[in-house]
Amino acid sequence: MDNTSHQWEEGWDGHEKAQLLRMAALTFHEKLKWLEDAQNWVDSLRHMGDAGTHTDKVAIF
Repeated sequence: MDNTSHQWEEGWDGHEKAQLLRMAALTFHEKLKWLEDAQNWVDSLRHMGDAGTHTDKVAIF
């Protein structure tokens, strides 16, 4: 995707449609990689919670 021509979507409906289009453009292998990365992220968060390493503050990146 060319980031120089990207426009932000307005409202939930615009964002939802744009996200569906972005995901539809991915190949099967890219979708699988995305799912694996998301699962790893969830596992890391779950582990942090189990280990008691989380704090009351949330960092926004």
